[in-house]
Amino acid sequence: MFAKTDLEGRFVLKRIPEGDYYLATVLPGYADLLSLMTKAHLEAMTVEERKKMLALMPKVTISAGHPAHVSIRIERSTEIDGTVLYDDGGPAPGLMVSYAPMTAGTPAKDIEGWVMSGIPNTFSGPSLTDDRGRFRILGVSAGEYLVRVTVPLPLKQNEGAMRYVSGIESSLHPLNGLNVYFGGALRASKARTIKVTAGGSIDANITIPLSTLHTVRGQVLLKNSELPAAFANIRLLYADTREELRSTFATDGKFEMNYVPEESYLLRAAAGKAPPNPDDFEGQRFHQITWAYPRAGKLSSEVPLKVAGDLDNVTITVPIPSAADEKGPPVYLIVGTEPSAN
Repeated sequence: MFAKTDLEGRFVLKRIPEGDYYLATVLPGYADLLSLMTKAHLEAMTVEERKKMLALMPKVTISAGHPAHVSIRIERSTEIDGTVLYDDGGPAPGLMVSYAPMTAGTPAKDIEGWVMSGIPNTFSGPSLTDDRGRFRILGVSAGEYLVRVTVPLPLKQNEGAMRYVSGIESSLHPLNGLNVYFGGALRASKARTIKVTAGGSIDANITIPLSTLHTVRGQVLLKNSELPAAFANIRLLYADTREELRSTFATDGKFEMNYVPEESYLLRAAAGKAPPNPDDFEGQRFHQITWAYPRAGKLSSEVPLKVAGDLDNVTITVPIPSAADEKGPPVYLIVGTEPSAN
């Protein structure tokens, strides 16, 4: 339930059921605690951190026949300012910059899960870099944060899958791009954090290492037959931690991954059926779709891959799924599902 204030800052909320409630305010340039009230961020906090945050929010008790009067004092917040440049010094305009809170003791493997949802500026939408690569994020509360910019992948990366999944969006959504974090890291577990105190502004300049990003092209073949797999799921994992950099589909045995950093990886592939047609999800659109057979782990192959430049003709062979392997429907995971604009 929400209400807008008038010119004198007054507001009225009506027909509220009895109970205890917290009140939150959203105003550009002022602390926005509402942006932290998501399930993922609350679960990432310790009990004490949660209590400290809730103590900053006014609480009101509603009972029948007794109007509640409350005054809310809002505090100026910190803003995160910065410039996003390519490594040749040129500005990077039109890219999404997002931020997410860190909490003490959060395992590195759990960071990306809730950084994925990020916290764009909840009042005015995602912060996009301007023609000079500059961005400004308002309403940042005191705390420790990860800041990143998302470079969208070329449409070509999803070309093969588009015949099956026209609903995949190669857009600014973080799931469909390369994330570059403040401090130069390309994965959340190695990113530097920014510590924010009340008031003022903090610089968070980011450089995108475009000259060290490469393209990996290859083919997926079926073992024994050496024929191309009609459809396969491809995953590129960092060799040291097995964090996933990218996943895509291979159709007719061919795949391509763009913007791959220079690193040592494990290339993993599994053959299978094509994912469902977006017509099966009428009235919805989605950013990414992944799938797995119940025995997908046994159907996968993995090869080491060292990327130091563009790679062509990378080959990986995968087991041929048997009738037993395909028994029962594959499991489909639709990520970022939302109502269609149509």
